[in-house]
Parts: sequence; structure tokens; C-alpha cells
Amino acid sequence: MLGVIVDTNVLVRAVLSGRGREDAIIDKIGNEDWRLAYGKGQLEEMVRVLGYERISKKYKWDKDAVDELISWVVKYGRQIQAAEVEMCRDKDDNYVVGLAVRAARKSLVYLVTGDKDILDLKGKVENVTIITPGEFLKVEVGARVR
Repeated sequence: MLGVIVDTNVLVRAVLSGRGREDAIIDKIGNEDWRLAYGKGQLEEMVRVLGYERISKKYKWDKDAVDELISWVVKYGRQIQAAEVEMCRDKDDNYVVGLAVRAARKSLVYLVTGDKDILDLKGKVENVTIITPGEFLKVEVGARVR
């Protein structure tokens, strides 16, 4: 099983849009040989963002839908603690990179993000392959993108 960390904004966009690349990532993780790793902070951020009144009204999200998303993440993933890293210009990005660094201590891990600052770290984090949602959808289990 290959490890994958999905940036929180990609997960949120996936569930809000219900279509497109981000949504296809959810399907790929659920149907292929991937092991999602996530942090408690990601779950908290998803609950917070999806609980915003403007989002719940626009996308018709309610507490049950948020609970369903969290259940999916827990079902297909394992919770880990982020390693302490100072690699990103935006300090908030260090958290998701830290999750990838922690997961990569045991084996290769993919970090899926659309964040340009994190994407600038491609090739600079040992055992972590940083890719966009579109690139991730092209990865076949057993392959490695650089």
C-alpha cells in the first residue's frame, strides 16, 4: 500500500464540488491500494471550514454530511502527528508538509496539493513526492512521479 497525504484544501474542494480532479482523488483513494494519512488538525480544519454559514448554505452541507466526510477519512486513513518542520514560506503549510515527513519515515509517500508554495518543494523532501491533484490521478500503484 502506498501512502498519501492530501492537503486539506484539496479534500474540502473535493467534497464541495462533487466533481473534477479533487473528487476523483477521493474515488482513487477509496478504490485503489492507497493508504491515506491525516492529522487531527486536518479534521478540525475540515469541520471548521465546512461549518461556515456561507458554505453550508451555498453547498447544502449540514452536520450529518460533515460527519460522513470525517468517517470516510477515518475509514480510509490513519491518523499521524506532524513532524516539526520549517520549510514553507507560509508557516501554516508546514503542518501538511510535516505530516508527509512523518509518514515518509517508514516508506515513500505522496503529498497531493494545489498550493504553489508547497509545490515549490518538489524534490526537496526526502521520500516525499509532491504532486498536483492532476498528477496524482495519473499515478499507478507501483509507479513514482518526480
